[in-house]
Amino acid sequence: MRAFVTGAEGFAGSHLTELLLREGMETHGTYLDDTAFGALPDAVSQAKLARCDLRDREGIARLVSETSPDLVFHLAGVSSVPQSERNPALTVETNITGTCNVLDAVRDNAGQASVVMVSSAEVYGKVTREQVPLSEDAPVKPDNLYGVTKATVELLSKLYVARYGMDIVIVRPFNHIGPRQNPVFVCADFASQIAQIEYELMPARINVGDISVERDFTDVRDMMKGYLLAARRAHRGDTYNLCSGRTRRVEEILKTLLSFATVPIEIHQDPTKRRPSEIPILVGTAEKFRRVTGWVPEIPFETTLRDTLNYWRARVRPAQTQTARERGMG
Repeated sequence: MRAFVTGAEGFAGSHLTELLLREGMETHGTYLDDTAFGALPDAVSQAKLARCDLRDREGIARLVSETSPDLVFHLAGVSSVPQSERNPALTVETNITGTCNVLDAVRDNAGQASVVMVSSAEVYGKVTREQVPLSEDAPVKPDNLYGVTKATVELLSKLYVARYGMDIVIVRPFNHIGPRQNPVFVCADFASQIAQIEYELMPARINVGDISVERDFTDVRDMMKGYLLAARRAHRGDTYNLCSGRTRRVEEILKTLLSFATVPIEIHQDPTKRRPSEIPILVGTAEKFRRVTGWVPEIPFETTLRDTLNYWRARVRPAQTQTARERGMG
């Protein structure tokens, strides 16, 4: 069994690549960020990854042709609301044109492959407390560019299923957190700051945005198990929420991480960390996906947060050691 992962160097992609290798699959994929690729754990080294910008139509077609995968997981793209707002044109080109290139490459070179198309709960846009938990039948009305590109990707996927008979499953993951996540996301942001504070690389004050917002958080490792089950058991052309079904305030993440800290830390509200298009509440139900695949998140919330903090402690530690060494030489 051969698998192909786009964005294999990313937060979710690296965990998925690890899972596929553990499952004994011959795993191929793409990466774009050289720094992230160089930082991949040893467990991913057995995967055969090639540098490729998905806007390169011929490049992605060549890789898929050479690999001839049985399973394709499309994760690559601009992956957050803030990133999409900083570079709208790149977001559209990567998330929409890049997805077209991936779908064409699979259609023309691996037509029998099962494709897992990763969308996002951001397609639902702003909702009221009375509308949650969101099921797959909830209106799709994104209110930011990232969500618009993901809604477009879903429509493209359904078109390729209807017109070309491709085997594509759409997953709508809600927030997933864990080790290796970029600190542009809230949990990793808090954990990285705490680790830096513990090693005296910044003042003992953590900067936060709006911590009253409520989200549905799932460990990335559980989420990747869901992606694999989607490839194996979900129905072609269908769309599935992947989430815990539980609402948590961002404040709960912060307080739990602070409870693990080894030093006292103050909380400071930073207006620059507030998003103008922030969605107050976003929680879903994954009952449809559970009925079809049997998937249930298993990793406790506190374990996820502790693992995330320990990851950032390990990331920060070499920098702190180097700083101390330099001071000793001064």
